[in-house]
Amino acid sequence: MKVYVIVGKSGSGKTTVASIIKEYYETKGKKALITGFSDYLKLYAHIMLGYNFSEETKPRSFLQKMGSYIRTDLKMPDMLGSRLLTDIDIYKHFYDVVIISDARLAEEVAYLQNNITNIRVIKVVGRLNQKLTMEQLSHETETRVDEVTGYDNLIINDTNYNSLKAKTLEILESE
Repeated sequence: MKVYVIVGKSGSGKTTVASIIKEYYETKGKKALITGFSDYLKLYAHIMLGYNFSEETKPRSFLQKMGSYIRTDLKMPDMLGSRLLTDIDIYKHFYDVVIISDARLAEEVAYLQNNITNIRVIKVVGRLNQKLTMEQLSHETETRVDEVTGYDNLIINDTNYNSLKAKTLEILESE
C-alpha cells in the first residue's frame, strides 16, 4: 500500500492535492482513501460541541487547542500519529492508497516516516482564501509548518486549480 502525507498551512491547497491524488488512483482502478491527523480531533469536537464535520462550521480554535492539549499537557505527542498508524493498518486490507491530508508539524511527518515504509511526503506552499484569525494564524500548527523539511516533493500553489492539478499529476506520473 502507498501512503501520501500532504503538508501545508491552512489554505495552501492540501485538501485539493489530496483529492487530486485520490481521483488519479481511482481512475487507474485503485481504491484510495483520504484521512488525517485531525480526524480524531474532529471526533472530539463532534462529541463535545456537536460539530457536524462541515468545513463551514469547523471549530478551528477548538481543534488547535485540543491538539496542543494532547501533545503538550497530556504529554502524548505521538497520539494522533499512533492512531493514524492503527487506522492505516486496518485500511491496508481494503485500500491501495491512503492520503493523509493535513500534516503540519515536523515531528508528525517524522513519526510517520519512521513507521511506514512506502510513504511519500508532499509539501504544499502558498496561501489562497485565508480566513483565519490572528490567534489561529499564530498557533503552532500554522507557524511550525516551515520546519517540515523532510519532504519528497514541493508544490508551489501560486495560481489556480488547473496549475495545482498539473503539478500534482506531474509528481504522480514521475513515480
